[in-house]
Amino acid sequence: MFSIVLSYCSTIILSQSSVILVIIISLFVYYVTKNNDYFEKRGVVYIKPNFFLGSLAPAILKKKTFMEVYTDIIKKYPNHGFIGIFDFLKPLYILKDPDLIKQVCVKDGDNFLDHRFTIDAEVEPIVGRNLFAIKGQKWREMRHILTPAFTSSKMKFMFELIRECTERTILHINSHLTEKNEFNFETVDFFSRFANDIIATTAFGLETNSMENRENEFYKHGRIISCLATVIFTIKFIIANTLPWIIKTFRINILDKYSVEYFRNIMVKTMHEREKSDIKRPDLIHLLLQAKHKGKILEEHETEEVFEKCAKSIDWTENDFLAQCLLFYMAGFETSSTTMTFMAYELAINPDIQQRLFQVISELWNNCQNSPNYEEINKLKYLDMVLSETLRKWTPVTGVDRVCNSTYER
Repeated sequence: MFSIVLSYCSTIILSQSSVILVIIISLFVYYVTKNNDYFEKRGVVYIKPNFFLGSLAPAILKKKTFMEVYTDIIKKYPNHGFIGIFDFLKPLYILKDPDLIKQVCVKDGDNFLDHRFTIDAEVEPIVGRNLFAIKGQKWREMRHILTPAFTSSKMKFMFELIRECTERTILHINSHLTEKNEFNFETVDFFSRFANDIIATTAFGLETNSMENRENEFYKHGRIISCLATVIFTIKFIIANTLPWIIKTFRINILDKYSVEYFRNIMVKTMHEREKSDIKRPDLIHLLLQAKHKGKILEEHETEEVFEKCAKSIDWTENDFLAQCLLFYMAGFETSSTTMTFMAYELAINPDIQQRLFQVISELWNNCQNSPNYEEINKLKYLDMVLSETLRKWTPVTGVDRVCNSTYER
């Protein structure tokens, strides 16, 4: 009798557990699929989503690149100005029509201020404070302050630092030439070190010389910060994109905390020395200090009096500075090194174009006593053509995104 009662109780418990499990699974399936008819209701052509992974599953599963997936989507509906897709669980519109893109990004830009990526700044203070993560009025203020840092006048401002870095790289090449006057190197590693050294000097005020000092800490931590294709980062990104409450509840860091602290120490030390000794150097840290003390970054045509009147709309913190410096690194490192790598590849398989480009640069080099300035390099139309074609074929960025932050009709 006792065994029969126990058996009966076990059956009840198992039945209750099964019911609870079925309810949980059902709720999860509902949560994942509840928006699957989003575009169908609106009469928009769309790519049917895979369960949980959405329309971009082949890229997420590493079967195709994101560019290949986007290209396939666009080719599937050649006569439509926009197409619906699902980024995991979120419905998105892919805009194809140039006029519509201009409408969203320029003419009606005030309705589309924000980016998709959202992260709580209290949980991840660095990622959550960079220009791509902050929202609304805060984004407007930060963008207004930082925009002058990326104008041609500020690129010219940093040109000498880039020249010095390039000259060190040329010395490295010359010192490693073989008897046949050849230089053998692994292109991805070479250009990643070159990009690292340029960002180190233009953003953080450091001379790292990664070509010779191959184990320097700045390069190693920079690789950790900017490597977004690891399994761990991918998992964190998926969670942040689909279930952001998990990131907030368990306070999961997106970036490696040890590398973040390394860059923080460099930045704090550099800023302290600059402010203490009134050191001025043509780099990003100088521009950010300028923004901190004056309210914005001074353009060449502005006077100091106008500059002083700019409102200090942002109460700059250590994390704000670090967020923008690391964004500068993360946005510039992989994109620049990848572009240079593919450009070298294209020149290698197109020797006629390589020869013509070499002649164009050689002529400039000889006419400028081996020291061309920013304006003269900027006038090299053929170099710009080669670079533009490389970016067209091998773009390092698959697209830009915007979130509609108000009711919008067109």
